[in-house]
Amino acid sequence: MNEIIKRLSKLAASHKIVPFLGAGTSVNHLNLDWDQISSEMADSLGVSKKMGNIEVASEYSNTLGEEAFCSFLESKLLVEKYSENLDLVPLLVLSMGMGLIYTTNQDNVFEKCVEKYARQYRTVIQLSDLSGYLPGERLFIKYHGDLGVPMSVVFTKESYAKRMNDESNFLNIRMRSDLLTKSFLFIGYSFRDPNVCMIFEEIYKAFREHIPESYLIAYNYTPELEILHEKYGIQIIDPKKVVPDCSSSSEAFEKFMVALCNGTFERKRDDQMATVFSIKAPPAKRVATKYEIDGLESCVNSADLTDSLNLFRATFDITFIPEVYHAQVTRIFVTMCRKCGTKEESNRIVGALFNLKINKESMLECFAATLTTALHRNSQSVLDDMFNPHTSLLGFEPFPLATARAIELINEWGLEFNDSFRCRVAGWINGYEEYPHDLQNYVRYCVNSAWSSKSSVEHPLKSLAVRNCRRGLWSSRNPGQLQAYLQDLMPKKFIKPFDD
Repeated sequence: MNEIIKRLSKLAASHKIVPFLGAGTSVNHLNLDWDQISSEMADSLGVSKKMGNIEVASEYSNTLGEEAFCSFLESKLLVEKYSENLDLVPLLVLSMGMGLIYTTNQDNVFEKCVEKYARQYRTVIQLSDLSGYLPGERLFIKYHGDLGVPMSVVFTKESYAKRMNDESNFLNIRMRSDLLTKSFLFIGYSFRDPNVCMIFEEIYKAFREHIPESYLIAYNYTPELEILHEKYGIQIIDPKKVVPDCSSSSEAFEKFMVALCNGTFERKRDDQMATVFSIKAPPAKRVATKYEIDGLESCVNSADLTDSLNLFRATFDITFIPEVYHAQVTRIFVTMCRKCGTKEESNRIVGALFNLKINKESMLECFAATLTTALHRNSQSVLDDMFNPHTSLLGFEPFPLATARAIELINEWGLEFNDSFRCRVAGWINGYEEYPHDLQNYVRYCVNSAWSSKSSVEHPLKSLAVRNCRRGLWSSRNPGQLQAYLQDLMPKKFIKPFDD
């Protein structure tokens, strides 16, 4: 891959470049150039065709009015539909997936391409067009206006002078803010653009005589374009040098754009694969307030468990909870676990635990409280009813400790142990022998208390080896059980995806 294509592809893939579309991206659809348009205007006015394009346009506008001028241009510059057979370049620009595009064109070729392929771009012509802008929304900014809004069109000498003398113009302000950390990529300009020097002089003044690092992919390269490099520091790219063996400038331009589009796609793919298991920026989260938590606690203390769980998950599933409130949230969670009376409620508590984000000490207490709900699952076989709550914060290691604490809670609440709970303890305490000596004694003491009454379930500490290892039981679940279990773990609120 050519070095300049590599550089531009890297910038485009990371949204560090802003395309600025010139006449070369529309010329094949319009099938005429500005010399022809200017010639027709001169004929209708009866003035010399030797006048410059801008001078003729000024004369036409001043004589017949802005609306007549725009009406004439509409007859020349607006197309009914976009056709790939005529020109691939607008589609290639669209396919690069850039979130922000500028143009000095007043035609509608790019808009028709956007319309045909059902992409979403907000066209910006006037300040009011930005009023409904949402973060992440793609923008297509018509820097020199649109023919449907005559007062916005910048083409005549007078309109250029007005724009260049108005530093507070909202499009200049917007452009400066967009380019604080990005570069320009001018696409499809040539020295035959009717006002190419005035375009760059305008941008030069908008940036107070310091245009950010910029590149220009020439539609039809001529040595005169180097003036832009010398005066404004813009790197001029001649597609015929990058893509040799082309029969025309337009063919070289299109092939260059194909290579750039493909390079951008490949770079985006590689970047996405490199970060598929990592997040560069954390998602936005709401913050829980004391007012909400106090209200939730009041509800949990008085309402039934179904309503309590609904409110708890709506409040905390994707919420940042300040650490000062972790103890209170833990108290609320434990209260819900104490109210549990059915297997279905137990499953919903598991989902609430999975999405809860609090410190490890508080999480261990919530984890232990969740294990107590095994009392209400009415099954004496772990093969019939898997129940292995999980939280990404703790992993598997705390299971024996959480089991011991769960037994303590059941004793504190004055509840009776049953075999539905006991049959799971053997799997839960697997690996407790790796704990420090004092914690091993704590686990043994609590487990013994769970077998203080008669049970048909074998005492796990009297076995030669702890059986029914929790990690090996996933295979016993049928697909329906697994699907229901995973669905219940999903958050009940969802964050918005990242901006492209």
